[in-house]
Amino acid sequence: MERIATIVLLAATAAGLYLLKTDQLSRIQASETEAVAAADAEIAADAAAFEALEASKIRFAVPHDADGRTRSIDLLLDGSASADADLDGLHFNWKVTDGPQTLITALDSGRASVRVEPGEYTFMLSVSDTYGSTTTAESIVVIDDEPNGAPTAEISVSLAPE
Repeated sequence: MERIATIVLLAATAAGLYLLKTDQLSRIQASETEAVAAADAEIAADAAAFEALEASKIRFAVPHDADGRTRSIDLLLDGSASADADLDGLHFNWKVTDGPQTLITALDSGRASVRVEPGEYTFMLSVSDTYGSTTTAESIVVIDDEPNGAPTAEISVSLAPE
């Protein structure tokens, strides 16, 4: 009888250990699945943020003019829609915060001109009122090289006249 009780106890212990191990493996698998899902969600969020940033960029190309030496274009930076709720006078300050440094020439009423070569530029406009309150806005501008298609080459071969 004691022997049967020992066998039953051993079988119950083995079954219990099996259930514990199965539960442990299930928890590990669930944890790994959650980690993979979290990593996938983070990758998707990063990709969406990247796509949103790329979509917000303003793009221009140096116009094709049959002169391969043309490397730049003129841009007009316009912050004239900036306003102050109190109707205070405004001061505008333009600068390049990222990309090739270039000379920005202030025009009037928040507008400026700049000559740029191919590259990516971040232009920042700081608008201050007469009380010193300031706000800023940025735009990323991408200038692409002058588009150019490759020429075609054709050969014709014939007998020379005698």
